[in-house]
Amino acid sequence: MPDGLGTKASVAGPAKKPEVAILHAVKALGSAQTNFAGGQGFYNFLTFIAPYFEGQSYEEIVQLMQMFVYEMTQMMVARGGQLVFSSVQLTPGVPKLWRDKPAVYSGKIWNGSSPEAPLKTYGQFEREVRLAFKALMQVMLDGDYWGKPFNFPKPEISIEPDFMKEDLAFNAAHPDLPSYQDLYLLTFKLAAEYGTPYFDNQLPAYRGAGEGISCYQCLAGDELVPFAGASEEMQIERIDELFERAAKNGLDVDPNGVEFAKLSAYTPSVDFDTFKASLRPFKGIMRKSYQGKLLNIILTTGRRIRVTPDHPVFTLESGGFEKKTAKEVEAGEFIPVLNRPDLALPFIILRDEADLSYQDRVIDCGDLSVCLRLKNNGAVERQAIGDMHALRVREIIEEDYDGYVYDMVDVADTHNFCNALGVVTGNCCAYQFAATAESDNQFEDKLRFKDGKHFSMGSWQVVSLNCPRAAYLARGDDDLLFEYLRELMDTSVEIFKVKREWMNQIIKNHRMPFATQQPKDPRTGEKGSIAVGLEGLVYTIGVVGVNEMVQFHTGKQMHESKDAWKLAVRAMTEMEIYAKKLSEQHGMTIALARTPAETTAQRFAVSDLIHEEFRDYAEKVVKGDLDAVRKNMQRTRDLPVYYTNGTHLPPSADVTIFERAKLEHVFFPIVDGGNIFHIFMGEATPDPQGLMDFGLRLARETQIGYFTFTKDMTVCLGCSQVSGGLKDNCPSCGSEEVYHIRRITGYLQAVSGWNSAKRQELKDRKRYNDLA
Repeated sequence: MPDGLGTKASVAGPAKKPEVAILHAVKALGSAQTNFAGGQGFYNFLTFIAPYFEGQSYEEIVQLMQMFVYEMTQMMVARGGQLVFSSVQLTPGVPKLWRDKPAVYSGKIWNGSSPEAPLKTYGQFEREVRLAFKALMQVMLDGDYWGKPFNFPKPEISIEPDFMKEDLAFNAAHPDLPSYQDLYLLTFKLAAEYGTPYFDNQLPAYRGAGEGISCYQCLAGDELVPFAGASEEMQIERIDELFERAAKNGLDVDPNGVEFAKLSAYTPSVDFDTFKASLRPFKGIMRKSYQGKLLNIILTTGRRIRVTPDHPVFTLESGGFEKKTAKEVEAGEFIPVLNRPDLALPFIILRDEADLSYQDRVIDCGDLSVCLRLKNNGAVERQAIGDMHALRVREIIEEDYDGYVYDMVDVADTHNFCNALGVVTGNCCAYQFAATAESDNQFEDKLRFKDGKHFSMGSWQVVSLNCPRAAYLARGDDDLLFEYLRELMDTSVEIFKVKREWMNQIIKNHRMPFATQQPKDPRTGEKGSIAVGLEGLVYTIGVVGVNEMVQFHTGKQMHESKDAWKLAVRAMTEMEIYAKKLSEQHGMTIALARTPAETTAQRFAVSDLIHEEFRDYAEKVVKGDLDAVRKNMQRTRDLPVYYTNGTHLPPSADVTIFERAKLEHVFFPIVDGGNIFHIFMGEATPDPQGLMDFGLRLARETQIGYFTFTKDMTVCLGCSQVSGGLKDNCPSCGSEEVYHIRRITGYLQAVSGWNSAKRQELKDRKRYNDLA
C-alpha cells in the first residue's frame, strides 16, 4: 500500500507475473523515498525476484530489466522533483545463505506445506539470477536513448567468497550460461565505460561473509597467551580456556558459526614503527570450527607457534617487518619475538643446537638494532635496542587438525599480539556481527519469511561531527582532543533521544502509516509483520574532516606523516569504543560512520571561517580557494572551501593509488558503515580485464569494504553525444551546450547542481589513469 492505509491509494495483491513484480518493486522504492531521507534499496535483488523469471528467455529478461531501470529513472518523486535515490545489491549467483531457503513469490511461501506450493528453494533459480545479472549489466552498458549512463538504481556489486570459485558442476551442465567471472567482468566493463557500479567487498574477515578468502585466521586451541585484566597483572592461559571463561558472559554467533566472546582485557603488543612493546586492550576472543592443516612454525631456539595457513605473521624484510600469511613463510626467514620478560615468558635458550653453523645463528638487522650473536660458549646472545629480536625459522611442520581454532579480536592500534613464548603474530581485525541467529531470535523466521517476518536495515538519524573544531579546542593536547570528540558524541546522543521521543509519538499517533503498515497474508487474511522493522534501525554518528583534525593537531596531513595517520586511527578507535559504551548506557544502537557530507563538509568549513574564535585556525587547514572566500564571504555562504570527507586523504593528495589504499583501508573495520574508497579516473576508458584484476586485487589484499571507479563525462545537449573528460565543447559537433557528469560523493550527478565547495573539490581530485 503506497499510502500505508489503502484509503488514498489503490491496494494491490501479490504479483503473479514478472512485469507486475517489477512494477511493484519500483513503486515500493518510490513510495519509500517520499517517506524516508537518504537512499532506498533492495538487498539481494536478483535472488528474490528471480522466481518470477522462471522459464523466461534471455531476451524477455532483458526487457524486464530495461523496464525496471527506465521506471526508476523517470519517476521524479524525491525531494522536490528529483529521481529516487535507489540502489540494488547484486550477486552473480544465489548466495549460499539463501540456496536452501524456500522461495517466496506469487503470494506463496513455496515450502512444500501444501500441494499448491511444493518445495522450491532459491537455489533452484540460479539460471534466472545469472541471466538477470547479465541482462541488467547489458541495459546499463547500452545507456539511455541518448547513450548517457543511468545514474539510478545504483548497482552495488557484491564481491563474495561464494563466487570467487566457479561452480564447475553447474557450469558444465549449463554451458550456455555465463560464469561468475564472465558476470564480474561485465561489471568492470561498465565501470570502465561509465563508472556506474559500486563494489561491495565481502572478502575481508571483518565483513563476516563466511568461509572463503579470509577464512578467519586462527591459532590452535592449546596455544598459551599472555594477558592482563584491569589491574594489568600478567597471566598466562590457554586461549581455548580463556575463550570459555569469557563466554560465560554470553556469545555472539554469526550465520557461519563463528563465535565471539567479549573480554575486557589487555595483551602484549608491538608497535612496528618504534619497536616498542606495551599492553594494549583487545575486544575479546573468537573461535570457529576448523578441519584442515595447521602450520607449526618452529624457531632455532625452540620457540614456536601453531596457526592456520592464512594466519598473519611478520617477517624481516628490507630493514622492517612485513606482514604475510603463515603459508608464505619459509624456513630461514626471521620473525619477531618479544624481548620483554615482564610481558611474556623469559627468553628460551636451547644449547643442543651444535648442528647449526655460525651463519645460521646470526642476523644483521641494520637500523633495527636487533641482533643475535653466537657467544664462545655456544649460547645465544641477543642485543636489542627495541623490545624485539628476530629469530630464524628452523622448520615448518604441517599437522592435521580437527577442532576449534581461536584468535584475539581487534588489538587496539597495532592489531598484533604474542603467544606466551613471545612470538609476535597478527590478530583478527574488527570482526563485526550484525543480525545473527544468536543476536536476533527471529533470524530463522526471517530467512523463511514466516508470518511475513523479514530483514530491515537503516538509520533513525545521522548526526555529523565537526572533527577539526575539536582539534582547535584541544590546542595540541591528545587527551583533550579525545575528550572533545567524546563531548560531541554525548551531544549527538541527546539529539538521538529527542528524535526517539518524537518518532515514538508519531508512531503512537499513526502518523507514519507507510513504514508501519502490516500487509495481510493472502492465504489467511491475517495481518503480517510491520513493513519496516523499526527495532532494527540504528542511530548514526558520522565524522567529517578527520584529516584536517590531525593536520591542525600535528602540523601534518595523514599522507604526510605516519604520526598524523596514527593519531587519526587512534581517534577513530577511541570513538568506536565510546560509541559502544554509549549504546549500552542509553539502550540504543549507535553506529560510527563516514558521513556523505555533500553539503556538510562545506558548512563546517564555512562555519569555522566565519567564527572569530576559529577563523585563524581553520584558514591553516581548510581545503579550497581561500582567496575566493575572502572576496565573497560577505555576500554568500556558498563558498569554495571544504573539509575532507570522513577519514579520507585529501582529494588532491599526490600519492599513488596503492599508497592511498594502504592509508585509507585501515579505517574500514573501525567504522560501522558509510565508508567508501574513491578511485577517480580521468577521461580514458581502461581495459575491463585489467580493471577487474586491479579491483579484485584491492578486494583480496586490503580491508576496503566498498569502492568505486569514477569517470569524467561530458554530454552534449545538441547532438546527444557522450564523451570522456570534462570538456567545454562537444568533440562531435562543437556545441557549447554541454553538461558534465561526475560522482559527487555517492552517486553520479550533473556537476551543474553541485555547490561551490564540491565543484572546487572536483578540480582538486587527483586522477588515476594507469589502473589497468
